[in-house]
Amino acid sequence: SNFNINTDLLAQYKKSFGDNIGLRASVGLANRWRNFKNQSQNTDGLVIPGFYNLSNSANPLRGTNSFQEENVNSVFGTLDLEFYNGIFLGLTGRQDWVSTMPLQNNSFFYPSASLAGVITDFMDLSAAKISFLKVRGSWSQVTDGQIKVNGTYPYQHIPGYDPGVNWGGTPSLQFPGTLIDPSISPETSETFEAGVDIRFLNGKIGVDAAVYSIRDFNNIYQLPMSNSSGYTYRLVNGGEFLRKGFEITVTATPVKTNSFTWNVIANYSQYHRYLKSSFDGSDRLGLIKVGERMDQNYWYGYLRSPGGQLILGANGFPLSDPYQRPQGYSDPDFIFGIANNFTYKNFTAGVSFDGRIGGVMYSTTNQKMWWGGTHPGTVNQFRDDANAGIASFISPGLVVVEGTAEYDSDGNIVSDTRVYAPNVTPVNYISWNTNTSNADLTHYYNQSFVKLRELTVMYQVPQSVLSKSFITRASIGVVGRNLALWSKMPNVDPDSGSDNLQTPSTRNIGFNLNLTF
Repeated sequence: SNFNINTDLLAQYKKSFGDNIGLRASVGLANRWRNFKNQSQNTDGLVIPGFYNLSNSANPLRGTNSFQEENVNSVFGTLDLEFYNGIFLGLTGRQDWVSTMPLQNNSFFYPSASLAGVITDFMDLSAAKISFLKVRGSWSQVTDGQIKVNGTYPYQHIPGYDPGVNWGGTPSLQFPGTLIDPSISPETSETFEAGVDIRFLNGKIGVDAAVYSIRDFNNIYQLPMSNSSGYTYRLVNGGEFLRKGFEITVTATPVKTNSFTWNVIANYSQYHRYLKSSFDGSDRLGLIKVGERMDQNYWYGYLRSPGGQLILGANGFPLSDPYQRPQGYSDPDFIFGIANNFTYKNFTAGVSFDGRIGGVMYSTTNQKMWWGGTHPGTVNQFRDDANAGIASFISPGLVVVEGTAEYDSDGNIVSDTRVYAPNVTPVNYISWNTNTSNADLTHYYNQSFVKLRELTVMYQVPQSVLSKSFITRASIGVVGRNLALWSKMPNVDPDSGSDNLQTPSTRNIGFNLNLTF
């Protein structure tokens, strides 16, 4: 059973001070209480097959039960001030007391402030063809009072025993594998945003631009520990991340006549997340160094010479690289979208494009195609020879005939005395692909794409045609989605952002008929 009770008490106040100042304020109390109970029993054998009843169990019943209770008490307030119908100030504050944190850290305050002003209400900018100009800025701090390392279980801040194995019908408990910092505190995010909304030529052209940064601190993480400590992980606060980006939206009406109108909206945005500090004061978190983007991809590949050629062993197969190498960033350089809408008399048409430019994606589809021999690149004489039991494929790589290489902790070469010779050892081509999935490729691909997202054409039947019928309104149209794709990634639609052998994307074309009686 899952039982929730939400209780709110709110008081509001509104006051005008003359014609130029307005005030709105509110204060409130809130309580959220959640109770969850679950019980189950099962068995691994039946006396009478097909008779599903607990009394028909051939072995002792096994039961589990769960009980969760969570409580949040809150006090909050808002204040909105308006000056001369063109300057707007907003302030909010909220204090929470939660049951999901240690007592010494179970209360926290998170405020926000925003300020906006319509400049054209106070200045005439018509000489610059500006018909509307608004600037805005905001700052806020948000705290999450729940630990979400292992789902939303409300008791993750409390150390306790875990169920162990059952020996001969005797249950047992085991010490938890996670060491919890007794002073753990909530995660917090601090956000700053600034923007401008400007319109030209009486609204025919509009630009809305915003920049933002979000600082995430007091993050809660499970960090690995030495098994000799008796624990596997420790639950701690630490680390700081910075998310920042911008977004620009442009609207325009390039053409507008009595019978024809063309409206367009375009969007351009960028977002990246950076590591500002690590958990233990070191200069990195995993393989990501402080100051670097968090979306860097690393991969264990094969050794390559300073010139980029594969290094092979005496058996003709590539040697594994003991270090993970960067393969590029997952996040795109920017995201964009363009939507056009055309109206001519009773016809309406729309066409929209969008896409992502930059970033890389690992393609499991292409990797498996090389591994399984279904990629067109595997159709060659080497495969025919392999099917006949002949090893004829010689990788155009190098072998080390003498010398060694030394690396630093990041995998950079600090000394290299290796001498190379061309590889001359043939291998079975099928074995080459089933073991390396074509070692010449990392299967990280540029995920840039442009897609014709939607194309619509609609016709509105004139009222003069419907006036003598029982139909008051009628329209007919055709809609197409995912009609075309331009991409640098072979065999895969990168639109989903990942490739794990998912179903190929589909092109949809449909017809609409709308009748109103």
